[in-house]
Amino acid sequence: MYGFARLNMTPAELQGIVFKDPFTRYYTTAYVQTLQTNDKVLVQYNKDTAGQAINDFSEYLKMSEFFQSVLEPLVGEYARLPSKYEAFINDKTEWIKDKYFTQQRLAGTNPMSIQRVTIHGQEKRRCSVKTTDGRWCHFPFTYRGKVYRKCTDVDHHSPWCSTTEKFIRRNNYGRWGNCARNNNAKEEADDCSVKTTRGEWCHFPFTYRGKVYDKCTTVDHRRPWCSTTEKYKGTWGNCEGKEEKEEEEGAKGLDWNKLNATLNPNFDWEAAVQEALKTDDSLEEAINQGRIYALRYELCDDLARSPDLTDRDPRRKMWNFLSPIALFASAKVPGEYRNELVPVAIQMDYIPDSAVYNPKDGDNWMIAKLNVQITDIGYAQIVEHLGRVHFMIEPFCVILKRTLSYQHPLNQILKYHCRELTVPNTFGVPNLLGESKLTDLLFAYGNDGAYRLLRDTYPLTTWEVTDYRGNIKKRGLDDKKLLPYFPFRDDGYIILGVIEHMVENYVNLYYKQDKDVEDDKELQAYLNELSLNGTGPNGGIGRVQGFPASIDSKEELCEILSRFLSHVTIYHAAVNYVTADYPEYIPNQPTKLYNDTRVADGEFSVYRLTNRLGSAIQNSAFNTLGVFRLDSLFDYGNELQDVKAVNLINGYYSYLMHIVQPRMQEINQKRKEIGDLTYPYFIPKWLPNGIQT
Repeated sequence: MYGFARLNMTPAELQGIVFKDPFTRYYTTAYVQTLQTNDKVLVQYNKDTAGQAINDFSEYLKMSEFFQSVLEPLVGEYARLPSKYEAFINDKTEWIKDKYFTQQRLAGTNPMSIQRVTIHGQEKRRCSVKTTDGRWCHFPFTYRGKVYRKCTDVDHHSPWCSTTEKFIRRNNYGRWGNCARNNNAKEEADDCSVKTTRGEWCHFPFTYRGKVYDKCTTVDHRRPWCSTTEKYKGTWGNCEGKEEKEEEEGAKGLDWNKLNATLNPNFDWEAAVQEALKTDDSLEEAINQGRIYALRYELCDDLARSPDLTDRDPRRKMWNFLSPIALFASAKVPGEYRNELVPVAIQMDYIPDSAVYNPKDGDNWMIAKLNVQITDIGYAQIVEHLGRVHFMIEPFCVILKRTLSYQHPLNQILKYHCRELTVPNTFGVPNLLGESKLTDLLFAYGNDGAYRLLRDTYPLTTWEVTDYRGNIKKRGLDDKKLLPYFPFRDDGYIILGVIEHMVENYVNLYYKQDKDVEDDKELQAYLNELSLNGTGPNGGIGRVQGFPASIDSKEELCEILSRFLSHVTIYHAAVNYVTADYPEYIPNQPTKLYNDTRVADGEFSVYRLTNRLGSAIQNSAFNTLGVFRLDSLFDYGNELQDVKAVNLINGYYSYLMHIVQPRMQEINQKRKEIGDLTYPYFIPKWLPNGIQT
């Protein structure tokens, strides 16, 4: 389908197989029972509420509570919601307020779209003036509560600057210096992108004992360090952060120049940023400080509108599915030593003459936020969920059965992480994509728009999308000082670390040296069929772009397994299980908006939202996606045949349940106590082994 390799079976053909196999029969029975029960609930609800219009927001709250609570008594433990049992912000009417609207970018249904805004090609151009002793001035810097962007003679007999973001005085010297007389030359360093742990810029290149260094070094010191002057003169410091921060690895985030070309030139974006940050820093300065973030849904540009199949009221007209742009800023929390993301403004569509609203715009601001919510989930469910998870992973699980024997040590564990992806993909997709099916009913882009999104997604869906850490870093979201609240990142890293350690130890059980990997013919056949670059009769049938057709080291095998396991667990959970909460309250995240003759332009009303039928379909659909869980990560140890493997997997399962889980529950409890959205979806007991719905 549009480039993705799919199982060539009809639902009836697959049903004949999965119900015969004891390994898949139990799962399939539970999954189908949940779907059928949910469908019956929707039919009965529509029958009971036929002809009942929604005239008050409280009706949406009642509907949400009904759908969220109805399945567990009917289906049992497979339909439990973590938000009902873990720390959670349960006041749904608060979710669309600015704080939680913003936090949903980091802990909601789509944490994959927000990016830091950068000026590509200028990432290293941060220094322009030196002190007389050769150190870089830090602009802007703060001195006695005032921000300076150039050298100043305040409280000193000659122009001076701070070499750190905040002025520090030590014995009348310390982190500042007199500005060099040639400061107007605007001389630039070859590389000014790394700081010392004291906050001063490293000077790259620098010379130490006759040798030139263009990155941090451990020569004559136990930790990576750098000189803060061109020639080492005794002013130096330990390099900030981990080793990967020592060198820029290309442009990160969303290029401002590209983004700016789509922004409305008549809106004062700089003033909006200054208002959000409560500073007089220029927009360019804020970008260079790493404080500007954005949502930009390029794949959603110009999606055509499909007919509205759920609302025939002549007073109402469904909006087109738009491609809004939202700007956010990392602002300092007053009175605290931390930052938080705050909204700046929302442009209603990507076309430069589109209307722009900010938090002071009343009802228009509310409508703008809902416009973002609609695009966010409409994009995420087709691109990030269906395309980059379900369809991308399907060949991994199908080819697994073709190439790895039942006794193969990788098959022994991977089958639990693949059980049984082909069922929701084969049974569920026809109910999602098709004439008058869910995409036609839920989203203004309809079935045709969903197919276009999938078509445009495949070329971008390479093996690199499984690099959890790498993608967060690539989007410029790895700085915990500028973005301290990011549950998808922080909770995900915890689980990813456990996965990586388990994989390394499991691989060491069966592969003693690199040559064992190279000589594993079944493994090599598996890789060859998966990779788009595979050769031979079945080579490349998996069509996975950027995936190696062969490997020859344990390190490569560990990376492949770790990426696969993290993608089918934490990545899938992030785009799937959250849908059972935030979009099941329509005033927080609808899938459509309306113009209504009963509502004036620029006014927000209950009549802007979907009617009862459309809202019930939305609740039911996301209930289907977001509640079903068959198992928990690494709970299958006792099912393995090798005693060493049993002990290993059981050990990690115990670690998850008794160490990681209480830790994550405590983290979420603290989030709730300070009024932040919690993120229970990665807590081990709620995190399945694979893609189960």
